[in-house]
Amino acid sequence: MDHTGDPSLFPKSTSLIVGPGFKSNAQTYPGFPKNPDAIVCQDAFEGREIIELDFGSGLDIGGFKAVDFFGDGSFYLLQASGHSE
Repeated sequence: MDHTGDPSLFPKSTSLIVGPGFKSNAQTYPGFPKNPDAIVCQDAFEGREIIELDFGSGLDIGGFKAVDFFGDGSFYLLQASGHSE
C-alpha cells in the first residue's frame, strides 16, 4: 500500500488502475463507510471505472510478469512483487 492518496481529487473521468486482488481485498474495496475496515474512502471509487490488472497473459519482461496496457507494445506495466503488494 505504498502508493495511496486521494483518488477523489481526480476528475470522475479518470479511471483507477489497481493491482490483482484489489477488488477482493477487504482493506481496499469497497471503501469506507460501506466497508468499515477499508483504508480508502468509497467516494474515491464512485462514478469512475476501476481497472484491475491481470498479469496472467504469460508476457514476461526482464523476469517480471507484464501487461501490455494499450495492446500495441507502447506501454507495459510490470508486476514487481514486494513493491506495492
